[in-house]
Amino acid sequence: MNKLIKTSLLSSSVALLAACGGSDDGESAQLTFAVSDNPANVKEAVIAFKSVAVKQVLSLGEPDEDQPEHHIAVQDNNGENTEYRQIDLKQFQGSNAAQLFTDISLAPGDYQMCIYITNGTGTQDADDSYVVEDDDEIRGLRTPSNGSCAGFKPDDQQNTGRLKTTTFTINAGKNYLVAEFDLMKVLKDPVGNKEYWTLKPTGYELVHATDVGSIEGLVAENVISSCADDDISMAYLYPGTVSIEDMGDFRADVAQGTGMIAPTASALVTPSETVENGIEYSYEFGFVKEGSYSIGYTCTDDPSVAEDGVIAAAIQDVEVSPEETTEAETIEPALGE
Repeated sequence: MNKLIKTSLLSSSVALLAACGGSDDGESAQLTFAVSDNPANVKEAVIAFKSVAVKQVLSLGEPDEDQPEHHIAVQDNNGENTEYRQIDLKQFQGSNAAQLFTDISLAPGDYQMCIYITNGTGTQDADDSYVVEDDDEIRGLRTPSNGSCAGFKPDDQQNTGRLKTTTFTINAGKNYLVAEFDLMKVLKDPVGNKEYWTLKPTGYELVHATDVGSIEGLVAENVISSCADDDISMAYLYPGTVSIEDMGDFRADVAQGTGMIAPTASALVTPSETVENGIEYSYEFGFVKEGSYSIGYTCTDDPSVAEDGVIAAAIQDVEVSPEETTEAETIEPALGE
């Protein structure tokens, strides 16, 4: 069984900044767009972003043929257009974001989007997408989808990968959108005779930053110590109130047909400097939608050998409000342990 790819939803962010304005009725909008990552069992996950294509859609989601498509180049750190922009998603954890472009004019409305990347061969060249594995092995990073999107067709479809997001809305005024790269769901390690890692072409949800908050929390040291022999330390985020017995992981065979619930996000649990009561172990979920959540701590990447389930300890009823950081209660050992 392949090792579980350990990533956390929106714990890394790549921001694509765009200003939108100029609809027929005089309304204007300013859009900030970000893509975010989750920590994986790799040292680096570098995507060479090329461009973004967007097109306004009708109420049923079909492209509005009366509206032009927009092909947006990425920008470097100085705000200048560039052919490629490499982003190591692991460098942008939590609620951090790396800006990709700014000042693009669009009319308010509903849009579809595709993000174009370079399909990498593992060379680490400036135009390459690649992964650095834990043993320092460098492999290419690719997506199997290519071709046209929103009326735009890349010049080199063979070496250009296409990532499709959910339909999103640009409102009049300022907008800050985040595309969630949940690597636990979309990053796949090499299989068979393939020598490269793969990004799924879909599964990138867009959220408005004004509609989401964040969660910060701690895991008790005695929970961590009970997992001392394991090689991962993760917090999983579940929607609603979920009992520890029903908390599963991201694997399809756990999430489907077993009655267990898959998490919507995960975050690395990391130690900080020694504090008065010992080492502090913390985690953060960024860009979480408003609502109530449960959080579980896991230290196993193979549920088939976990006699007591995937989760070692958990908390429930964590409430998230827009544009606020929720301080969750400490994850303590389950009663009776």
